[in-house]
Amino acid sequence: MEVDFTVFSDSPHPSIYLLTPHTPAARAWLSENVQAESYQFIGTSLAVEHRYIAEIVQGIRTAGIEVR
Repeated sequence: MEVDFTVFSDSPHPSIYLLTPHTPAARAWLSENVQAESYQFIGTSLAVEHRYIAEIVQGIRTAGIEVR
């Protein structure tokens, strides 16, 4: 089974995370719940500041969507 979202950072204390939707449900959730400009995307991943990632992940999980 494919995971809906992944969260990536390449440092132990990141300032930016990459949130990548992998399924249609994940892409729909992202477009309906997060206001983002095109410049905030790196490919299909949304660049998210560290101060917002926990709240976004909580919202994703509350919707019953899997995040890793």
